[in-house]
Amino acid sequence: MIKVEIIYIDDLIRGFKITGHADYDESGKDIVCAAVSMLAYTTVNSLDSYNYDFEFKDDEETMKLLVKNPSHDSEVILNTFSTGIWTLTQSYDDFVKAYTNIL
Repeated sequence: MIKVEIIYIDDLIRGFKITGHADYDESGKDIVCAAVSMLAYTTVNSLDSYNYDFEFKDDEETMKLLVKNPSHDSEVILNTFSTGIWTLTQSYDDFVKAYTNIL
């Protein structure tokens, strides 16, 4: 199962942490994994295109993003990611879970 943690700091959405694997289908055909990956990388690339300063980690176990200089625009981008993830959980709740973490 993929677990997606939406990270809030000081009442602002600041990033996410993704762990696990969906195991919906075999590697290369897993539409749930592909959907989560697409949402995450679109978010990273969008923030990068606006030159936001952020920490990003992606290895075999964890993908994590944390915006260092949040603004209204970064909130919009991260809220779009969050909306996409929560929408995905509606149809694939056996394969992806989302929760918020307020720091």
